[in-house]
Amino acid sequence: MSDAGQGGGVTPPTAGGAEAAPETAGRRLSVAVYAFEHSLVVTLLLMMVATYILTVLWNNAHLPYDQFDQLILKIAGYATPEEAPEEALSFLTGVVSPIALFLILMLLSYLAVRTREQSSARLLAERDEGDGEASVPLAGGALGPLSRLIGRIQSVFVRRLVWALLVTGFMWGFVQLVSELRADWLCVVAVVLLAVGLFSNTLKKGVGDVRRQGLVGVAAGVLLGIALTFALTGELAGWVGLGMVMAGGLAIIVRQPDLVAGAAAGLGLALGFDGFLAAQIPGFIAMALAFSILVGFLGPTLASLTGGLLGGSLLLWYFAEKAGDQYDWTSGLTAILLLYVGFIGASMATHDGRHITVDAVRKTLKSKVFHLYNAIGETITLLFTAFLGVMAVRFLLHLKTGEDHHAPSALSAWIAAIPIGFGFIMMVVRFAIRIAASYNAWRRGEPAPELKPELH
Repeated sequence: MSDAGQGGGVTPPTAGGAEAAPETAGRRLSVAVYAFEHSLVVTLLLMMVATYILTVLWNNAHLPYDQFDQLILKIAGYATPEEAPEEALSFLTGVVSPIALFLILMLLSYLAVRTREQSSARLLAERDEGDGEASVPLAGGALGPLSRLIGRIQSVFVRRLVWALLVTGFMWGFVQLVSELRADWLCVVAVVLLAVGLFSNTLKKGVGDVRRQGLVGVAAGVLLGIALTFALTGELAGWVGLGMVMAGGLAIIVRQPDLVAGAAAGLGLALGFDGFLAAQIPGFIAMALAFSILVGFLGPTLASLTGGLLGGSLLLWYFAEKAGDQYDWTSGLTAILLLYVGFIGASMATHDGRHITVDAVRKTLKSKVFHLYNAIGETITLLFTAFLGVMAVRFLLHLKTGEDHHAPSALSAWIAAIPIGFGFIMMVVRFAIRIAASYNAWRRGEPAPELKPELH
């Protein structure tokens, strides 16, 4: 799956902003997988933040006396609600606390609106060489008409006050919504809104560079692979699938038609999945490698959309099937998502060249030996990473054949181990691409790049 057979290899990222890597088959694959991983990680992180905020709001709304009520009571001299007389408790929490909270939110909203207006006016003035004092719409999109209507108010103070009142009202309404709606329903709505945003962003960009012949080949290969699964045992299917994926990767390297490479990858995907169901290590590896080729054929834009939709779909399933009407499951879900973010993020770091390296010797090499040294070091790293990857897949399949569950999230334990195996496999692929690049650079006699200090 590397570009070892190409004369123009991928120049690995180097410290100090070295020259950009040439476009090769391996580089295109890595870039598309990176777009997929990036969108998936962003989706998971956004939902982690969203569920955390919703949990805090819901818990606070269901307290007899929320945190702000308790602060008001302490200011009034009562350390706990139990110490306050009933009449004082009712007045402080029912009258003083809501009014004080409203005034604080209005002040913060007003200051935020003022900052936004001044910033927008300044940018508009710099662009159009205006005076920077004109009123500009505060919001666009669906709020555009409302923004233009409020913008007609001549008094700057009143206009900002109206916006502050609307923002405060929205925040109050949102908190009431969180306190009344079921947790799983609200999270489902959040995922749907995220998916709408992803589709909208993709429509603006266009589908980009899609290798349609490759996708047709993958579809044909999958159909043929499904038929072959009836004739092969699960163990044999995994090995055959791995061989077919390797053949597909070789076809990409030697620049065979995408239809051929896609058909081999599709066969590997179907047979690898059958091997994975039979708990075979080659099956999972074949499935992961074939999926990376499929993502490569999609191109960066559609790969990014696919990553976001896959993450959203998995979360949607979890919220609909596993989550309850309260937020007692969020800590368990967050623990699982952290594993996905961490190991997929490690794969992304390998693509960016941000993995840990020892530069003491490398920085002293000024000739083409620099690239040979890189190739040797990266080969050692690849072998160690491959060993860890096999161990991770073995552990994943061990969990899959058992009945272990992650109690806090109510998920099977093997689901949490998927990103560990996938992440290591993608790191192996990317190190193979980097080894090919370093070897080709050494063979061409390229001098060592100038390394500059870099912050990590």
